[in-house]
Amino acid sequence: MGSNPTPRAILVDLSEINNINKNKNTFRKTRLSFKQEEEHITQEQQNNKETDHDLLLKKIDSITKSCTKFYFNKILKNLALESSENANIICDYIIAEETELNIKNSTKESRIIIITWLSNFFNNQKSLKQMTKQDILAYLNSLRKPTSEDPTQRWVGSYNNRQITFNKFFRWLHNQDEPDHKKRNTPPCMKGIKQLPRKEKTPYSPSDLWEQRKHAVFLKYCPSSRDKCYHSLANDMSARPGEILNLRLRDIVFKKNRRWKTVSAFQVQ
Repeated sequence: MGSNPTPRAILVDLSEINNINKNKNTFRKTRLSFKQEEEHITQEQQNNKETDHDLLLKKIDSITKSCTKFYFNKILKNLALESSENANIICDYIIAEETELNIKNSTKESRIIIITWLSNFFNNQKSLKQMTKQDILAYLNSLRKPTSEDPTQRWVGSYNNRQITFNKFFRWLHNQDEPDHKKRNTPPCMKGIKQLPRKEKTPYSPSDLWEQRKHAVFLKYCPSSRDKCYHSLANDMSARPGEILNLRLRDIVFKKNRRWKTVSAFQVQ
């Protein structure tokens, strides 16, 4: 028969069991604390992402509030869902253009839509900062149309307009530390990308222009004095619509002699 364990041996065994249980509890608490910390970090990252996205949406609302159509706000927010980086870059560029050059709304709208189209062309999967010369040429060449579809080569105007926009945009994107926009260097992605010459000097033919008889008929039967005034100015000045619409009475000098009649201010309003 074996001998019974002494009380001292029982106490030693109990103390070892207690130490093991304490180590297990400490290990469990440590695992729980690590898990809680990881969850806390994940939650903070999620909150930061939501905050950044909210700030981006506010930035989009700010730069598009003066646009003529809600469409520009919509395309930027759609872009933000797929590529927040590209949407942020476009917003920062528009803010820089407004600060440095005080660009018009029409210019701002054109810049927003053209650069967004460039991002969309690559399914918003490529950063604007990583665009290469081949990428930009691939987009511009997609605008080309055969002569059978576009005899007057109107696509050349679209090509050249977007080339100008891209040249200004990428010069800013790769030289943001240069405050003077005239001193910004052309980046490698835009070197060698030039405007295209148009074979036709004008897309309009002589038959598109009104004869004097047609102008006289229009002025005779047009019921609106305002429209008559605009049409006469456009025909005599060959100015752009925006230039004519921005005219004010103080900009016009009325001649007063036998051959000219004094025009009342109410007649041109």
